[in-house]
Amino acid sequence: GWKAVDDTVVLRDNVGVYLAPIQSFAYERSIYDSENDYGRDVLEGWAALTDCIYLWTYSTNFTAYMFISDTYSMFNEEGYQYFASFNVDMIVNQGQWDTPYSTAWHNLKMYLDSKLQWDCSLSTQTLTDNFFNAMYGPAAQAMQDLFAEQIAYTRKTFEDAGFYNAGSTTLDSGVKQSQYWPLALLESWIEKFDAAKALLDPNDPNYELYASHIEFETVSPLYLVLYFYGSDSSALATASRTEYRNRL
Repeated sequence: GWKAVDDTVVLRDNVGVYLAPIQSFAYERSIYDSENDYGRDVLEGWAALTDCIYLWTYSTNFTAYMFISDTYSMFNEEGYQYFASFNVDMIVNQGQWDTPYSTAWHNLKMYLDSKLQWDCSLSTQTLTDNFFNAMYGPAAQAMQDLFAEQIAYTRKTFEDAGFYNAGSTTLDSGVKQSQYWPLALLESWIEKFDAAKALLDPNDPNYELYASHIEFETVSPLYLVLYFYGSDSSALATASRTEYRNRL
């Protein structure tokens, strides 16, 4: 491990360090992934000099709010337990701070952060199950299956494209290419969100709440369809284009 070269570089008891590793970590990967070797070195080097570390991390792509940003591999119990082991006293995990609503599963990120930053011994899977049950009621399993499908697709596609490297979460806009978002795929996701909503009972007192939560997540594929295929010359049917615009 890291050691101070001498006492002159060790911080005083009332001095800490605030790190904002925007380029050091690949936030879409596990904290122990080889892509994060450098980021861990930075953190562990400072931990040899102080018992007080603050972190400002990042859990979205600031150039692509409506696109899935898969940071779940980093910000789980494993990641937070790692940070805690090096005396990280506080974390600001910056996500979508300037939008009134969140789509593309960012609400799940906020929930997991709110729990794991206080108690990193909790199970990410259990918390995820709790979130889906509370947010979607009878449609919980259908929504969780769709979440798993979208994350699996994103991981495979972006891994092959080389987006999962240090700094890509905040700086890379390469995800905004239609080749990664086929129209048929996006429309199939919209259909699955609608099918999940159809599982709800209109007589349930929580119907409107559950339905609105599902519609929030539908915003992402609706937006992507119109972003890539919204022009009159595209392959998108005119009726579908009108319907999707009205829903947004």
